[in-house]
Amino acid sequence: VRNYDHLKLSIFLFSVSIFYFMAQLPFWRLIHFTTKMFIYQILLLKREKIFFNRPTNLNS
Repeated sequence: VRNYDHLKLSIFLFSVSIFYFMAQLPFWRLIHFTTKMFIYQILLLKREKIFFNRPTNLNS
């Protein structure tokens, strides 16, 4: 489990650094953007979960 978590962390850091060098943004803007995308993905997953679990109760 520890090796798998380490691999996931390495892949995540690698992709983030690749994106950082491609975008050439300041570091705080990179953090802001990734946080925004993370929150957006969580909200999207929550909305899909609510939609799929309760399709008849869309108003609540």
